[in-house]
Amino acid sequence: TMQVITTVIDGIADALPALIPAVVSALLDAVQAIIDNIGVFVEAGVKLILALVDGVVQAIPVLIQKIPVIVKSVIDALKNALPTLIDGVKQLISALAKALPEIITATLICRAMMKEVVLWQKLR
Repeated sequence: TMQVITTVIDGIADALPALIPAVVSALLDAVQAIIDNIGVFVEAGVKLILALVDGVVQAIPVLIQKIPVIVKSVIDALKNALPTLIDGVKQLISALAKALPEIITATLICRAMMKEVVLWQKLR
């Protein structure tokens, strides 16, 4: 298993010098495409916002009429779901507490592996 991990890390490290310029080039091309078409993006954004505002304005009378029903429904749903939510939070906290040693160990292992990779790169 360590040999596989080492092989993967070696492959990534060997490919990085070729990948970085390609990624930078692709990023620069994407940025240039955005710059070249900024007017189209702005125009589309303005149209989207105007359509959203128009829809909200048209819906205001209906929404105002429905506010009491909406508020009651939200309150009822929260009251009904509260015991389940509390149980879920308790289970989540318990599971996190039980897994904390493993989480810490995995974090320390990842940190140590990254330090080794950085050191290995410096020695190359």
